[in-house]
This record gives sequence, C-alpha cells and structure tokens, in this order.
Amino acid sequence: MLAASPISLTLIAFSLIALWRRSLWLTSVLCLSWAGWSVHILFDNLMNRALFTAQKIGCIGTTNTYLIVVSLLCVTILVMTLKHRRKAFPQ
Repeated sequence: MLAASPISLTLIAFSLIALWRRSLWLTSVLCLSWAGWSVHILFDNLMNRALFTAQKIGCIGTTNTYLIVVSLLCVTILVMTLKHRRKAFPQ
C-alpha cells in the first residue's frame, strides 16, 4: 500500500498532530506536503512508471483511491481547524 511508505506514514503522523493541535499553519503546510506527495504519485502514474513505483513501495491498491483518500483527509483537517478557530475567535 502507498500508505505504508515512510513519507506517507510521516504525513499521517503529522495529520494526527494537526488534528490534535488545530494549528492553521501546521494544517496548511501539511496539506501542501500531501499535495506534493500526491503530485509525485500522480506523475509516476502518468509516466507509466506506476508499476515500478508500486513494486518499490509495496503497493497493492490503485493510486486513484489513494489520491481521493488524501484529498478528503486534507479537506477534513482544514474544515475542522477552521471550525475550531471560528469558535475560539468569534467576530
């Protein structure tokens, strides 16, 4: 699975920290990091090196599913952070 690669595991750990801290800066940097890693995976898939990358990382799933899950994770973290900040700092 792509989620078992060291970069993905590190990003998942930082995602949990971002959910716990609800820091807007950390969440923004994290979403950009997820986007960079997803673009790398997407270009590997477009350049027909997806099989090589999948075998190297040990992937058994499709990259489309991974990209959708990562996108939903980033949106969820951003929404939860912004909702918390709106409650903490009312206007």
